[in-house]
This record gives sequence, C-alpha cells and structure tokens, in this order.
Amino acid sequence: MFDIITFGSATKDVFLEIENPLIKKESFFLELGKKIKIKKINFSSGGGGTNTAFTFSNQGFKTAYCGMIGQDDSGDEILKELEKQKINTSLIQRTKLKPTNYSIIINHPHKDRTILTYRGASSLLKSICFKKAFWFYIAPFENNKLFEKILNFANKNNIKVAVNPGYEQFKGNWIQWIKKVDIIFVNELEYNILKNKLKQFKGILNITQGPQGVSVFYNNKKYFKKTPNSKVLDRTGAGDSYASGFMSEYIRTNDIEKSMAYGVKNAISCLRKIGAKQGLLKK
Repeated sequence: MFDIITFGSATKDVFLEIENPLIKKESFFLELGKKIKIKKINFSSGGGGTNTAFTFSNQGFKTAYCGMIGQDDSGDEILKELEKQKINTSLIQRTKLKPTNYSIIINHPHKDRTILTYRGASSLLKSICFKKAFWFYIAPFENNKLFEKILNFANKNNIKVAVNPGYEQFKGNWIQWIKKVDIIFVNELEYNILKNKLKQFKGILNITQGPQGVSVFYNNKKYFKKTPNSKVLDRTGAGDSYASGFMSEYIRTNDIEKSMAYGVKNAISCLRKIGAKQGLLKK
C-alpha cells in the first residue's frame, strides 16, 4: 500500500543559456544561418509525474510513479534516478515505438524561459496495472480514457485524488470527472480560461499566480499566500513543486494555510536551482 502514486510524464531536460540573445520585448530570436554560442548547459530530468514524486519521496511518503518511458539512454537515466530516490518504479512501462520525452529549456537569467518540448513515449501510455494508495496525484494527461479509468479506480477504492489538469481533460466529460477529485491545481492563465467550468468544483482549488502568490478556494472561503521576494535561477517545475509541497503538508495536517505556506517554500527552493528537482525541500 503506497501513500501516494503519481501519474504523468517523465522527461529528459536540457537547460541552455545563450550568449548575448537577441531580445525584443517579450521575445528572443535565433538568427537563421548563424552559429549561436551557448554560455551554459545543464542536464536534468523533469515531467509532472516524476517532479512531484521526488517531493513526496523527500517528505518521507511511500511513493510510486506510473508512466511510460522509452527503451533508450534517457529512459535508463530516469529509471536509475527514481530508484536512487527510493521511488517505486514497478508501474513504469517502456516502449521502443518512441523515445523518452525530451525538452530543451532556453533560459534568460532574471527574466523567463522558452521550452521546446517533444512528447514522446508518455503519449503512448494506454493501460495501467493499478495498485492501491491513500492518494493519487495526476499531472497533465493526454489520454482522457485512461484519465477517467484512474479516477474510477480511485473512487471505487476510496483513494483521494489531486489533479493538475491539462486542457485535454476539459474536452472530455469534465462535469463527471470533476466530481471525483479532491484537489485541483491550475495556474492563473488556466483559471482565467476555465473558470466557468471550475465553478462546478466543490473541492480545494489552488490557483498559482507566479510572483504574486497563490489563492485557494474551499467551502466558500478564499485563502491567499503572498510569494516573498527571492532570487530566481530557473522557473522550471515551480507549479509541480508548489502542488507537491501543498499536498505533502495537507496529508500531514489537513490545514490549508500551513499547506499553502509549505507549497510556497518548496517552490521558492526549487526556483533557486537549475532544474525541477535539485532544490526540492527535504522533510
């Protein structure tokens, strides 16, 4: 019996800092025909499923990750990393049909980043060998049929569910699945697009608002936690680190305000390091 099982992508991440990028307003340009120097390069792993699993493991929870990776070097590295972190990997499937998911993150210090992402092996996950847990955490999911199967299994087995939904989930039978979820995490942009649908949700709704902070709505009450000023090295994984930090404290205490505070602390610590896992808090 696990404390929590996470579902979602596993990604090989490459972080680049370009020397003297050509920036105009909110965009930067890579000029055709030119050789562009890279100032710094870092390698890490990411993906909503594994990022959150790392926090839960760091916090002492018995954790498993469920997803699909390729039969390639990147998949091997991700598997070893999860096992070293003592995250159960028995639910991971591997495929030769597509490589492991891959992202190139182009960082501009003190501003933001642009992500080039390849959705590979994770998009092929079609079925799951289910195991029981106290909680399921579902990161953005491409397969709506499988998403609904996970929710149905959880409901039948009294497993609590937290979801960071992608837009795909709101194309499906969202009125039904939203009733089966205990916690939802969205960012401010997603909330502004989906707020009419999210009004139907009766559980704990988290809305991350970047440097401004985070808002939570529950039982007709609004909670707000401001984000303190902090040095930001890389914004990758900020949403995952907040969500998993919030959940870790909520599982322990059932206290929303304490959970928001711990989620913000975990996110700030993540932002101070390159990659989505290096800065995550330990218990």
